[in-house]
Amino acid sequence: MVNAAISGVHRDCVKFSWMNVDMSLVKRSLSLSGHPTSVALEPEFWAVLERMAAAEARTVSALLRRLDETRGDRPLASAARVAALGWALGSPDGVVRDGLCPSQDDAGP
Repeated sequence: MVNAAISGVHRDCVKFSWMNVDMSLVKRSLSLSGHPTSVALEPEFWAVLERMAAAEARTVSALLRRLDETRGDRPLASAARVAALGWALGSPDGVVRDGLCPSQDDAGP
């Protein structure tokens, strides 16, 4: 396990093997509603969340707090992955609607 403090966010890098596939999760600690918590995601999702946060001129922690407020019953890590996927697919707010995000081709004239 590797620990590093980056921009006030604690990261733990956890590697594990599942079905002969090496996967790694990066865990970041933050405070939500005054309670300490952590989120473990693949580095690729953290990269997208960092771009989302930069596009919104906020920190990743602030972005996760926004996602936490709107996630309903979905676990925070799942909400973060879905938001990252939606944003990467072109949804400006990271919301996946009806299972799909609007594409450039669907925008019309």
